[in-house]
Amino acid sequence: MDHASRSGEDGDPDRRWRLPRPAAEGGPIRLPDGRMGHAEPAGDDGFLVYADHAVSRPRSTVSLELLGTHSPLARKRDGAQPLSRGHAEILALLAHTPAGLTAERLAVLLHGDRANAGTARAACSRLRTRLPGVVSTRPYRLADGVDSDLREVRRHLRAGDLAAAVEAYRGPLLPDSPAPGIREIADDLHAELRGALLEAGDAEALASWCATPHGSEDLRAAEALVKALPHGDPRRGAAAGRIASLRRRLGIGWSPATAEGRRPGR
Repeated sequence: MDHASRSGEDGDPDRRWRLPRPAAEGGPIRLPDGRMGHAEPAGDDGFLVYADHAVSRPRSTVSLELLGTHSPLARKRDGAQPLSRGHAEILALLAHTPAGLTAERLAVLLHGDRANAGTARAACSRLRTRLPGVVSTRPYRLADGVDSDLREVRRHLRAGDLAAAVEAYRGPLLPDSPAPGIREIADDLHAELRGALLEAGDAEALASWCATPHGSEDLRAAEALVKALPHGDPRRGAAAGRIASLRRRLGIGWSPATAEGRRPGR
């Protein structure tokens, strides 16, 4: 069971995080931003959570842009460097697996049944030559100071900041890639973000999602947005119109009552 905790130390005092339920007597607890904290019982079924000192994260020297683009980039302080699809696939797999990957596992994620560890090693060698200091070895992993939009979305999701997650999510991971490992990560991230939005029912985050190319055809999100927005908000009418259009195209009946989640005539 999760508990909501208000963050009032060094962040937005109105932001709430979902935290794992502490032991009945309280104790150490990990916060979504990576810090450790301490929970103390308060009241019949509540806890006060105090954050320990902040854990500093190395400042990014390279930022990988891998989401929603056919032209992935490695953005450095002195400019942006285009990435080939193969190099972008390797970097995306390493970004998803901070602990690193062996050449054998990397080959499977890249090529499935046609996996060849030697081919993966050669590709990593070329990548390390083209982008010095970005990939470490034994196992292959991203070096300290390398960040990515993929990791950024996941950080926001862990912190429960859906608006920031939607803003950082510019679309599916490497949409041109046929690599089985990439397609699995892409599908999982899209489903995780979409599921969080539908579960939370946050009107602003849903409105942002529905305004994106990857969310504009999302019927369930549009229906959730109509429920979340108050009467009189013009975005509510626009979302209802979008629902009608999508349902016509899909051959599904529609009425204002169904958009509200009610049965017609009730």
